[in-house]
Amino acid sequence: MNRHNGKKIILGTILAGSIALGGAQATMARPHGGGWGGCDNQPRCQDCSGYGLQRQQPDPEKAEILNTFLAETTGLRKEMAVKRAEKRALMHSEKPDAARVAQLTGDIFELREQLHGKARAAGLNPGDMRGRGFAHGCNGPGWSGKAL
Repeated sequence: MNRHNGKKIILGTILAGSIALGGAQATMARPHGGGWGGCDNQPRCQDCSGYGLQRQQPDPEKAEILNTFLAETTGLRKEMAVKRAEKRALMHSEKPDAARVAQLTGDIFELREQLHGKARAAGLNPGDMRGRGFAHGCNGPGWSGKAL
C-alpha cells in the first residue's frame, strides 16, 4: 500500500467515526432537557422523585377534585373517544368523506373545549390533567402545562 492510499483510509475512518458519533449524539438528545429522570432542566421533578414507593403521593384535595371531575365528565370523554374512533376509521378508509371528517374534527374540538371549561370551573389547571406516565415529562402525557 502506498502512502497516498493510507491517508485516504485514515481520512475515511475519521469521517465515518465523526458521522457515527454525531448520529449517536442526535439520537441520545432529550427534547426537554433534564438529563436522566429530570424534566424542565431540573435534576428531579418535585412530584416524580422516584419510582414505586419512593414517589410522592398527590395532594389529597386535588386528587378528590380530579376524581370528581373525571366522574362528572365521563359522558363527554366517552363521546370524544367515539368521535375520535370514527374519524380515525374514516381517515383510514379508501376515500374519506372530507365533509364528515371536518364535522367530526369540529365536534372533537368543541368537546375538548367543554372539558377544558369544566376543568377550569372545578379549579383544575392544565398540569393537573396529566397522568403519571413514563417519558412524557414528570407527570406523563396530557395537557401541556406545568406539574401540580
